Amino acid sequence: MGGLRPVRRPAGQAGEAVKRGVCVSPPAGVPNPADVVAELNALDSELFVIVEQDLYPCAPDVPLPIAVSTREHLAGCGLTGTRRPALDR
Repeated sequence: MGGLRPVRRPAGQAGEAVKRGVCVSPPAGVPNPADVVAELNALDSELFVIVEQDLYPCAPDVPLPIAVSTREHLAGCGLTGTRRPALDR
C-alpha cells in the first residue's frame, strides 16, 4: 500500500499509480474474481463481460501478457468466452 499512499492525495493521478506498480492482476485485488464469476453464474442469464487493462502510461508490450493471464485466470474460474467480435481490418 506504500506505493498507493502518495497518489491518494488530491494531486495524485492514475498514471503515477501505474508507474509505482499499484496495479494487480487476478487472483490478487478486490473483489475476488472467482466470487464475481460465481455471482454472475447465479443470475442464470446470458451475459457478456468486458475486461480491460488501463495501464497508461506504460510500454506497449506490457498490457498483452497481463490480458492473456487475466483471461486464463477468469477461464479457470468458469468465465469462458464462446464468441469474440470480428475485427474489421
